[in-house]
Amino acid sequence: MFVVSSTTYKLSPSCENISHDSITGKQQAGRKLPSSFEIREQFVRKYALGRILGRGASAEVYEARLIQDSTSPDVYPFAVKIIRRDNRMNDSTTMEVELEILRRVNHDNVIRLIEVYETQDSLYLVMERAQGGDLLTALANLPSYTESAVREVFRQLLEAVRYLHSLGIVHRDLKLDNLLFDNLPNYPNKQVASDETDDESIDEEASNRSTISVKVTDFGLSALLPEEIPSSRTMFGTSSEKKDKRLTELWGTTEYFAPEVYNRRYGRQADVWALGCILFEMLTGEIAFPYRETPVGIIERILFHGGSKPIRVFERKAGWKKLSSEAKSLIKKMLKTSPTKRFSIAECLKHPWFTGYSGSPSLKHVSSADSVRTCSTCRSNTTADDNEDEMSKFDEVVLSDAQKILKERMNRRQRRYVNLLAEVASRSSSH
Repeated sequence: MFVVSSTTYKLSPSCENISHDSITGKQQAGRKLPSSFEIREQFVRKYALGRILGRGASAEVYEARLIQDSTSPDVYPFAVKIIRRDNRMNDSTTMEVELEILRRVNHDNVIRLIEVYETQDSLYLVMERAQGGDLLTALANLPSYTESAVREVFRQLLEAVRYLHSLGIVHRDLKLDNLLFDNLPNYPNKQVASDETDDESIDEEASNRSTISVKVTDFGLSALLPEEIPSSRTMFGTSSEKKDKRLTELWGTTEYFAPEVYNRRYGRQADVWALGCILFEMLTGEIAFPYRETPVGIIERILFHGGSKPIRVFERKAGWKKLSSEAKSLIKKMLKTSPTKRFSIAECLKHPWFTGYSGSPSLKHVSSADSVRTCSTCRSNTTADDNEDEMSKFDEVVLSDAQKILKERMNRRQRRYVNLLAEVASRSSSH
């Protein structure tokens, strides 16, 4: 165990064992604090860093493994985020908030903190590594890109953010770049059939089901709200949740800013807006708001829209017309400009896009031969077999274009990553 500043960190394989005890000045005076060199030596004796995984405005992330684990020298099960204190975006408050959040969270869909090393000039956060990479890679490589596949992934994301909100955590920088996945889709494996079992007996639904486990990461810009005064709870969360306006910082990524963020009075509902942008992005491949949306004036509304509600920026995108009515409905409710009228996380999970489909979410729309779809787009009493043929074709037409766009984005980012590796190698050789 070693003490740095006013926090005690216990080096252990689990974040549950990290001590949160504060150390008073008198207690510190009676102890010999290790130097930055000693702390860095402890880190390098325990972990070996591999390739750089990413670089942001305020930190770098590397793959890492335990040095003592010689059985798998090529496997790097950890990710180390190195935050430089001299970076203009890193002040003591934001770093402490990120640390506190990582200590608090314990959810399957949120990245887990292992341990912390803190020196005078840097902060080393050792975390679990999502072996699959980022969510963009997962989506670009799904074998069957359908609304049903996206729905299962997005459900996990909603559950993760609902958990964060229950702890008073507002992420403030939700986007595809900050979403990881733990494993690749489970592609059909025809070799699982034995000699006595033909291929037709394999559970096709199980072999095609998405096994992606989403992981929310990067809490560098997140906020930790103070404890709230207990309020009446409804089926959609606390009654005060949508009216919360305690945050004022203009932090995050502008393409995902909710309108109230620009007004510097916002709360949890800003995350819902970002999630709506992400859902649109997952279903169409395009950015919902590549620039700030401006209100439509009354004259333009009358002249060009006949006095009706104006068409918004994202509704003009080519991929929008191809989505199901349920998907459009959910996105529009998540992108309401007023946070009080915008859906909460709980309301999103109760929307027909989630509840209107029978069976477990999978890469197929219909999971059993005797089920009947109940979506508003298909109210007639047709059989599941008829609907499966119809919806399979529908999905292939609707989302193949979206996946193509996502693959192009993935390839562009891969080229940037290759350039980053070259830059790091050049920097290392110069030293």
